[in-house]
Amino acid sequence: MNVLDQTDAMLDAPTRRRCGVFVCRHGVPARLEHDCDYTDARDSLIPYAEQMATADTAGMQSWPDDERQRKWDQRFHYHMDRLAEAARAMLGSEP
Repeated sequence: MNVLDQTDAMLDAPTRRRCGVFVCRHGVPARLEHDCDYTDARDSLIPYAEQMATADTAGMQSWPDDERQRKWDQRFHYHMDRLAEAARAMLGSEP
């Protein structure tokens, strides 16, 4: 194996930060401003956003499955964005 092959192998080897995000994958480094505390906080908010999206779509049982799922996805992302803004503000983190 030559030096270029060894370098490619090293760049392709995923390494994780404390929060589990890959630092490097296929030679593309993670953003330098990555914030593990923010990532941990955002991940902890997922169950809340799921509950809110489920509550928002509770009255849509008569809708076709694909439309109901699309609406649930929209509501989940809406709530995650709002919760993440609050987490970012509390941590003083940039988006």
